[in-house]
Amino acid sequence: MTFHARGLSPEQVAQAVRDATGGGIHVSIDALGRGFTVNQSIHSLRKHGRHVQVGLTSQEERGQVAIPVDNLVTGEWEVVGSKGNPHPNYDESAARRARKAEPGAARHATDRARGRDGHAAADDAI
Repeated sequence: MTFHARGLSPEQVAQAVRDATGGGIHVSIDALGRGFTVNQSIHSLRKHGRHVQVGLTSQEERGQVAIPVDNLVTGEWEVVGSKGNPHPNYDESAARRARKAEPGAARHATDRARGRDGHAAADDAI
């Protein structure tokens, strides 16, 4: 599934993801650390979803990214930080984190990290 997000707000992107997935995603991962991408990712979560922030913020953010605390509480989301994933172990680490949130997501995360087609991996996870 591909979304063309150019020109859309984080909320608009997230709404498109929620519409396409029937309520949002179980696990979101952001590795850019930009306020815009963090919020797109977090707003895409379904209730009880988990956001994994991989790495630090950019120079522009200087360690500060505003997140929607009211939505965090009402959506009962979990935000997890991950620093220093060595590249050779990334697929294993991503799968381990996803497995804690949603059993089928672990296979999808591993398949994506290994370069397998995301659509096939998502179909297998359902």
